[in-house]
Amino acid sequence: KEKSWIEIYANKNQTSMVHVYQSTPTTYPYYYAPVGVPCYLVVVGVNSGKLYSSISSSFTIVNSHTLNFSMTETTSTDFKNAITALN
Repeated sequence: KEKSWIEIYANKNQTSMVHVYQSTPTTYPYYYAPVGVPCYLVVVGVNSGKLYSSISSSFTIVNSHTLNFSMTETTSTDFKNAITALN
């Protein structure tokens, strides 16, 4: 079974995050993001038992912010290393 989720993390000096739920096959709306906050987008999914992810570089939220991302197959070790590299 295919599953995916998106987390938006505030800048590396903060520990807050937001879980964003899928509303359509290609849309994960979140209407309460605080404008002006620097963040990272972390996307994780599992398809046919394989792990996929996408981790953005830092961005600052603006009004009506839209992000596009592509997920690539990864390993849990590579995913953990990518998260660690954000620090």
